[in-house]
Amino acid sequence: MSEVFRCTKPGGYCELAELGGILHSDDNTLHAGIKRHCDLCCEAMEKIGRPFPTPSTLQAYLENAGFVDIQLVDFKQPLGPWAKEKHIKRVGAMTMLMAETGKLPTSICGAEPMAGGLIAGRV
Repeated sequence: MSEVFRCTKPGGYCELAELGGILHSDDNTLHAGIKRHCDLCCEAMEKIGRPFPTPSTLQAYLENAGFVDIQLVDFKQPLGPWAKEKHIKRVGAMTMLMAETGKLPTSICGAEPMAGGLIAGRV
């Protein structure tokens, strides 16, 4: 982060975007396989020493580097093409594709992908 600060002109800014590792559902519908996938991703990231950053850890990184006037903004990140708005629907579809094709939880935590790319559990 200090290198980002060094390369930022006075009055400039940097923007960090992280998905995080916690799922939420507006309507309390959360598929067990998707939740399992997310839980295994969090476990895998911990195992390799790279836990998902939280807003508070990102803010601390920025402050320690010398940034001031830090603003935290939360956006919903859909996981699937269920949104009504075309752009958000596309973002959700890409996020789901990324989750289904990723190897992180299966290669680090020993989970087996099920048909459709969802996580079945440990072997």
